[in-house]
Amino acid sequence: MSHSLLSPSAAHRWAVCAASVAMSKDCGETDSEYADEGTLAHTLAAAIFNKEALPSGITDEMREYIETYVENIRIMTQGATFAWVEQTLDLSEVLGVPDQSGTGDYIAIVGKELQVHDLKYGKGVKVSATNNWQMILYALGALELVELLGYEIETVKLVIHQVRVSEPDECLYTVAELKEIGEFLRKQAKSAIEVLKYPSAMVPESYFCPGEKQ
Repeated sequence: MSHSLLSPSAAHRWAVCAASVAMSKDCGETDSEYADEGTLAHTLAAAIFNKEALPSGITDEMREYIETYVENIRIMTQGATFAWVEQTLDLSEVLGVPDQSGTGDYIAIVGKELQVHDLKYGKGVKVSATNNWQMILYALGALELVELLGYEIETVKLVIHQVRVSEPDECLYTVAELKEIGEFLRKQAKSAIEVLKYPSAMVPESYFCPGEKQ
């Protein structure tokens, strides 16, 4: 898949300010030591889950935090019938826009509950699982996947593991509640894509909604 214009991690931006997609699409991406550190933490977690060789460059501190993350997930997903680690999720149908995707850090089916876990290695602002559109998009993509496999799901649990800040933060949705939010995000995604037909200097003011978070 190509790079997603409607990145789940930026849903707090494009779902509020539709013009932001068009205005930032040519800006490219920049690396930072914090992003690299987060990538390494995710790689380490996947290696532990999959019982693979650990990546180089990890510190004792990172290993301790990630081992705690892994243990917390193992406790929360006891009895799981299926689990995926670092699973690519096709969000094209979820958003109604081709070639959109995201990655679920850890997805598990426990009885009739779908659990979607997300690792946050940063230690800045605390992230909540409640009304977290990034997590909701991951959950909708995961739900589509497990339903295709024939699993019956009644509830969806979203869990943020911000290991250097707090204990796991979780939020529970019914499938109906999740899909209702999905309809809202799909509508906002349509608006964001509509803006792309305008030259940057001619984007109508109605598509802009500046704010501190977005």
